[in-house]
Amino acid sequence: MKIGRYQLENLVREGVKFLFADLRSEEERANFGHALLTKAVPISEAELSERLSGAPADSAVLLLSQDGAHAAKVAEALEGQGFKNVYILRDGIAALQS
Repeated sequence: MKIGRYQLENLVREGVKFLFADLRSEEERANFGHALLTKAVPISEAELSERLSGAPADSAVLLLSQDGAHAAKVAEALEGQGFKNVYILRDGIAALQS
């Protein structure tokens, strides 16, 4: 599910416990930081699959990528594995820059 910046901030304030998965490259991470990203775990797709192995299907996962396209592909794969609460930030990290 795509969510906007303010929706994300509200969910965090409401206490939703996300696994913040930062799918960006090391170079992309070096070029932009944001307070919300301090909770993000830099992780590859393979590591994410391994980390979520055995996790409850209702685990809240927020996928972050530079423009949202990479995260959308990974979200589709996770949903195909049965995960029900997979979120991506609409417009990717760029949404946090505005």
